[in-house]
Amino acid sequence: MADLPPPPPSFGGPVFSHQPAVFNLAGWWRRAGAFILDALLIAAVGVAVIFGLAAIGGEAGAVIFGIFVVIVGAALYETGMLVNNNGQTVGKMATGIRVVDANSPQGGLGWGKAWGRYGAEFAFGMGFNLVSAAGAGGAFVGFLLSLLLYLWPLWDARNQTWYDKAAGTIVIRA
Repeated sequence: MADLPPPPPSFGGPVFSHQPAVFNLAGWWRRAGAFILDALLIAAVGVAVIFGLAAIGGEAGAVIFGIFVVIVGAALYETGMLVNNNGQTVGKMATGIRVVDANSPQGGLGWGKAWGRYGAEFAFGMGFNLVSAAGAGGAFVGFLLSLLLYLWPLWDARNQTWYDKAAGTIVIRA
């Protein structure tokens, strides 16, 4: 039997197995701290805008317009910071956390995910406010639902709120 020549060299170089990246999920206290810091920032700007418009216009219409500007500004702040700042708002930067896509945490957070997350949080909040408007019993139920929304990460395996689940995001240590 004749000796066979060795096989030709393979193309493309060595093959490496891909190990998934490991991320540390953000704890509830860091998330709560970031939420409070962002809320204080938005409130400070909001109060300045509303009082400024009230001083200039002096009418209820100016104040209502100011409230609208603050709501839209808060939405633009939250989504814009998440997309353009590595998934971090000012509060999240201060507490060392960031929001990422649950399916690809190493990538950035796109506009769709950022708006989806903000929209889900806004929708849950508005829904709970509508329940609260239904009288004393409704106010208690609305309060319990709001409490559940923000406490949910304490017992969730991925530390997600309902709006994280709806948008497909997780919050990790930066």
